[in-house]
Amino acid sequence: MTAALKKLGNSKKIRGRISEIFFSIQGEGIYAGLPCRFVRFAGCDKACSYCDTLYAKSIGKLMTVEAVAAKIKGAAPIVLTGGEPTLQGEFLAALLRAVKPRNNSPRRVFLETAGSRPLPPGAAGLFEHISFHAELPLSPDAREFIRNISPAPFTLKIVVRSALQFKDLLAAARFLRSFPLSSIVLQPLSVKKKTDKKSLRKAVLFAGRIQRFFPAVRMLPQIHNLLDLK
Repeated sequence: MTAALKKLGNSKKIRGRISEIFFSIQGEGIYAGLPCRFVRFAGCDKACSYCDTLYAKSIGKLMTVEAVAAKIKGAAPIVLTGGEPTLQGEFLAALLRAVKPRNNSPRRVFLETAGSRPLPPGAAGLFEHISFHAELPLSPDAREFIRNISPAPFTLKIVVRSALQFKDLLAAARFLRSFPLSSIVLQPLSVKKKTDKKSLRKAVLFAGRIQRFFPAVRMLPQIHNLLDLK
């Protein structure tokens, strides 16, 4: 853990905006089905038309690191999600320090982000996994964020919509081949908790086509929507 992260994470009185804290199964990505405790950060600077947590864009509840940590005690893995957690970088670092006080702490912590801001120095390597949601083609900022999180195992999550072109997916896969801890998840578009069938067919097709270039690819729908869970 870097000195910068230790300094940021020393105070349990740092406050952040939290939308909700709850227990459920992980509903998407390579850990789908895993029981977890979720901390949903409030606030987001994106405007995804398919967002299923618009309520998290609101101001949320102001909470200290100490108060949040008290609500997520136990052995279950922790998912820090949003909203957009990186918009509250100081609070994110402090919370990470509180639940993982040592580099070898057994508690698993996962991050879900759209990469709005870089992670605090040294933070990426403390996550067991990072899910990075990006639009294609990858922008220079997205590529730089991937470099920022590459010390941790990470997934590039791509929501498959009608505008997605295979050439952009192929370019992203070729870029990711430089990062041995990377993977790709193609997630079919969900509309009102129902998987769009055209998007599903396209995701299956693209997953099959990209596999020869990038074997670590999965096509995974949002199972929490299929099961009507949070």
